[in-house]
Parts: sequence; structure tokens; C-alpha cells
Amino acid sequence: MHDVKLENWQKFTLFEQLGNIGSEVGRSIKAFKNNDERAFNGALCRALDLFEMTAKCNVEKYPHRVKEILRAKEEYLRLFYDDNFDDAEAIERYFMNYAFAARYEAGK
Repeated sequence: MHDVKLENWQKFTLFEQLGNIGSEVGRSIKAFKNNDERAFNGALCRALDLFEMTAKCNVEKYPHRVKEILRAKEEYLRLFYDDNFDDAEAIERYFMNYAFAARYEAGK
């Protein structure tokens, strides 16, 4: 399990949570491209933990968003396990938008 505790993770906005997932997504994609199995496995496990925590802590607050969160997780995993790495740039861009939104939201 990732070293982030659920009660701490819940303090982040949904934008912040998805932006942080995007950091691990980016790390795993970079490691995959560089054939760095150790770094890839670490980033993949951290991303999956963060996906699960995000879904869990938003199921009551944003039940309609949980489907999107889990769908994003599915598309992320397809990159590596469904020979569909061509979509890597689109997946990174998807999560980068959340990081931008979190930064914008924090600056208000």
C-alpha cells in the first residue's frame, strides 16, 4: 500500500487527488519507455493505490465521478497490458489537466 493515509488523502480536493495520480502515471510511463522495470513497478503500484483511495474517499461526495475515476484507471492499465501504448500521451494530458485545475483552484 502507498504510504499516504486515507484520512490525509481525503483532505485533498478531487482535482488535487487526480493531479497527484497523474504524477505517478507520468513516472510509470517514463519508466516503461526506458525499460526500467523497478521504477515502473513502483510507480504503477503507487498509481493503483491512489486510484483506489480516490474512488473510496469520493464515493459518497461525488458518486457520479467514481465511474470516471475507475474508467481512467482502466484506460491507464490498458496502456501496459493491452498493447495500447499509443494512448500514453492522451492519458498524461488527461491527468495534467487536473493538475492545472488544482493549481488554478488553489490560486483563487
